[in-house]
Amino acid sequence: MRETIIRNRRAWVPAVLRYNEVPARILLEVCNLSNAEDRQLLRTQEFRQRVAAAVVAALLDYYDEADSETLPPPARTAR
Repeated sequence: MRETIIRNRRAWVPAVLRYNEVPARILLEVCNLSNAEDRQLLRTQEFRQRVAAAVVAALLDYYDEADSETLPPPARTAR
């Protein structure tokens, strides 16, 4: 991830990184809350579970540990 963005010959730090106390290495954008369809999807438990499973699968794939024994048990879902 770049720490600065350059547009129109002007450098700036994205708002999500500006005052972050923890160094960011991954920025995961799942949906856009300004988009009505995305907001509706985010309200469903099924979508949130699918996103969580996809993130876990991607991390395991990235670290080459994607065999069935390393998969975490299914998470209990909050209501």
